[in-house]
Amino acid sequence: MTNIPRNNPEETLPLLNFILHKKEFATSLAPLFQPNQGFHNFVNVYNHVIVSLTRCEPEIGFTVLSKFDIRSWLATQHSTSENSKQLINAIFSGFDIYPFSGEDSTFLMFYDTLKLHLRHVLTNRLCPL
Repeated sequence: MTNIPRNNPEETLPLLNFILHKKEFATSLAPLFQPNQGFHNFVNVYNHVIVSLTRCEPEIGFTVLSKFDIRSWLATQHSTSENSKQLINAIFSGFDIYPFSGEDSTFLMFYDTLKLHLRHVLTNRLCPL
């Protein structure tokens, strides 16, 4: 493989789309997905993941969402009150994607990831250190 998209923010969205739509490759390609490279596009990529989750399985959703480092993004100059609100809205939308099943560990990991992301945003924006 020659053109592996790594350390290239312009390749983040094409790689993400491939992961979300080709589940047979998701496990292999997910380590290459690095959404924190393009902090200027962070909220748009996060929102794209949430919208795309309706077409993929919870395992893939969890794998992709767990790659987002919300705290690192919040520490950048790209994190504003407005895009933090957009991120909060995207996170809340994520809770409505899959019907909650308290017995399935995949769903629990997915929801725990969303809760962690929400906690980081709210803690940073409402109670900055």
